[in-house]
Amino acid sequence: MLSFQLTMKVGPTPGLSITLLKAEMFIGRDLANEIVISDADVSRRHARLARQGDTYLLEDLASTNGTYVNDQRLSAAQILQPGDQIRFGETILLIFEAVIVADQPEPAQAAPEPARIPAPAESASPLPMPGFAAQPAPNLASNLIGALSRSRPAAAPTPIAPLEAAPAVAPVPEPTPAVTPVEFPPLPVLSEEEIVAAQASDQPAGIHFTPDEKKRFLTAGLILGGAVLLLTCLCSAVGLLAYLIFLD
Repeated sequence: MLSFQLTMKVGPTPGLSITLLKAEMFIGRDLANEIVISDADVSRRHARLARQGDTYLLEDLASTNGTYVNDQRLSAAQILQPGDQIRFGETILLIFEAVIVADQPEPAQAAPEPARIPAPAESASPLPMPGFAAQPAPNLASNLIGALSRSRPAAAPTPIAPLEAAPAVAPVPEPTPAVTPVEFPPLPVLSEEEIVAAQASDQPAGIHFTPDEKKRFLTAGLILGGAVLLLTCLCSAVGLLAYLIFLD
């Protein structure tokens, strides 16, 4: 019986032999493929193997780094011959090999043994003795139980005292927590001049900021806004870089 296999010469697991068992097998980095090769030069679905007669057909599936047979890049499907060198990108090298598997003979079945028929056992029946009649064997257990029941009088039933109900327990009232009144500080009383000045300015009544305080608040706002803008740009750059790296 003729079988085929791929032997890895250069790659993640050199010396690994992969037996081709299916009529169609996909090769790639994705775990959904029949032959998985975890290498950056291999695309997620890199190539396809299809059985054709007594050999296999190899086809490149528009991979990024290409599929090579004997250092020739595939532009169409190609029939493989035993000994062909298959290369994926620059780091994976496989050898296409044919293996002859000998058919195992079926084990011979032993002839069934003939069934043995057991001989009928001869039952020995006792011979009756003349002048004696067969009497049943006395039942000693029944005689003993009858004698005991006749010698002991029946005991009078013991009266059962009625159960008394437990007295009801009165519920204990829960203590009411004392409520402590909360005292609030008195509100400040503004004069008419302060109210008119607050309405004329952009600050609420009772709150006054110096020019230095306004400058510090403005500086802190600008620094916070610049930090938020810088963080947004950094996140966008990291996302774009990750997209470009993992894009096949």
